[in-house]
Amino acid sequence: MLKGSYEANGEEELRLIGSASINRPPLVDEEIALPQAHKVPLKKHDAKIVQLPLPRLNQDIPRDKQGRPLILSPAHCQQVKSYANQYGVTDVLAWVQRNCTFAKMFLPSATCEDINTLVASCYKLKYL
Repeated sequence: MLKGSYEANGEEELRLIGSASINRPPLVDEEIALPQAHKVPLKKHDAKIVQLPLPRLNQDIPRDKQGRPLILSPAHCQQVKSYANQYGVTDVLAWVQRNCTFAKMFLPSATCEDINTLVASCYKLKYL
């Protein structure tokens, strides 16, 4: 009985669930006028190509095997200084040289030499 009522009222069922557009006028395709592009003449000063000299890379910056610079940012140097003060370390560079294995816990992919260079950069730039 339920099946018969569904077939008889199938159109009504579609209208109720909104999956059909019954009693709705068909959409009319509107023609939209698009703006036409036109060529703009270049001014003489616009046509010049300016070549700037390439920035020189600072060759004094030590780099690791992947070519990344071995310089700590001022914020990282301040963090190192904070840890040193917290643990009573007065000479961070000497401490890192003696405790490289511990320092590698924070920089596992760096070599001891890289870590020494990173800490030394803080002293060189007067952040420590």
